[in-house]
Amino acid sequence: MIENLLHYIWKTRNFDVINVKTTDNQSVKIFNSGLWNRDAGPDFKQAIIEIGGVTWAGDVEIHVRSSDWYRHNHDKDEKYNSVILHVVYEHDKDVLLKGSESIPTLELKKYIAEETFNSYKRLADSDMRIPCKFGVKDIPKEKFEEIMLATSIERLDRKSQAVFEELRGCGYDWEEVSFRRMARNFGFRTNSTAFELLAKSVEYKQIAKHTTSKLQVYAIIFGQAGLLDDEIEGDTYYEALQYEYNYLKYKYKWIAIDKKIWNKLRLRPANFHCIRLAQFCELLLVPNLIQNIFDDKFSIEDLIPQELEPHEYWKKHYEFAKESKSHKNNIGETAVNLLYINTIIPIKYSFGIYVGKPAVTERAVLFQRGLQFEANHITRKYKEAGFLCRSAADSQAIMEISEKYCVSRKCACCPIGQQIIKKPPV
Repeated sequence: MIENLLHYIWKTRNFDVINVKTTDNQSVKIFNSGLWNRDAGPDFKQAIIEIGGVTWAGDVEIHVRSSDWYRHNHDKDEKYNSVILHVVYEHDKDVLLKGSESIPTLELKKYIAEETFNSYKRLADSDMRIPCKFGVKDIPKEKFEEIMLATSIERLDRKSQAVFEELRGCGYDWEEVSFRRMARNFGFRTNSTAFELLAKSVEYKQIAKHTTSKLQVYAIIFGQAGLLDDEIEGDTYYEALQYEYNYLKYKYKWIAIDKKIWNKLRLRPANFHCIRLAQFCELLLVPNLIQNIFDDKFSIEDLIPQELEPHEYWKKHYEFAKESKSHKNNIGETAVNLLYINTIIPIKYSFGIYVGKPAVTERAVLFQRGLQFEANHITRKYKEAGFLCRSAADSQAIMEISEKYCVSRKCACCPIGQQIIKKPPV
């Protein structure tokens, strides 16, 4: 038995609320279960409960056993002096408030349906990667759709907190934040740190001054990436970039990052950092790309052109001075899809919150629902388990459920797990 299940049962009143009594036989009527508190202090705040004919307003603390009150040292913490009801699965010890006053205790064990425990136990004891796989098919379609949409928005809310935190560190410069997050996400997992350091080494407004020159934008990015410090004879393109960068570096007093940071291990040539950097340059060269994220008049789906192809040099190179067979080097559909999902939509959503325009956040949500479902090693498993897989909103909901609940086995906190616990599958 874990407290998360008891929290859920108390919050949803998924027990025999009509006949409940305290351990000293006082009747209990629950008018308001309280607000679930995820911070320090009692588990539920501002509850309204009638105990023995007297109505109380205060907090509720939940434990597996009543003796946990002392095990967790609540008797020494003044934050718990506001507790009006101690809700436990099993009552094994009387608890005194302020050393003398007894706290009313509700023992839930005999008021919870056996089916609820059995369904939860099946989830908790499952050795499957997706514990709820057995019960997903029994969740009504309308309810499932509601949960997936709400969870995808919950993920956007969580991402927006990261955006706001970074925004404060950038002096509330939305374009700078967008540039940094776009860079980090364009590095994907393998080189996200290197891309992030690169973005922090140069200000976006400095790059924006030179977007009329393709050569200069490439020079800035490759130079700050630490890749233009060598002497390579006979490579005229490299020499042109190096010449431009040396001038700009002197002008802006830039310091490049260490080229050793870039990782090539276990990467296909098409994902080498030089190719990614060249593709990133093309993104920066899209006219007003970052500025248009915040323009209500600009259609969000038209931000990134269909075909973005780096300089022709990169058609026959994966690295400087190492010619290869001709190959494709354009930004693929999957990469563009991920750029929308991980950068542009969260930025747009966060900006809507910042300026107090719900219509902007709603457009971001609607656009996410129109994007392609992300196919990766995590989402494929959930698709096989019966989860919805219609759009990027569903894949983002799946990622949130996996990271927040499945990995740590918090089934009683998960909206999918709660549906199974609430109504055990037949």
